[in-house]
Amino acid sequence: MRDHLGELAMLGIANRSERNKGEAGGRYYEYGLDTSPELLLEALEETVDIVGKTESIQQRFRDQL
Repeated sequence: MRDHLGELAMLGIANRSERNKGEAGGRYYEYGLDTSPELLLEALEETVDIVGKTESIQQRFRDQL
């Protein structure tokens, strides 16, 4: 998961802030969304239109109905 978040930060989709809580807490990163949710949803919709849905995604839609 950490690698995926790092890649999203490099692409400008997420932002990453380094935090340091000293010896007890150590160093860690906090991630946040760095683009509009509407833009991401639009891109996902376009991707699904081009690529289609995987079986696991189709199953989740069926489970919600």
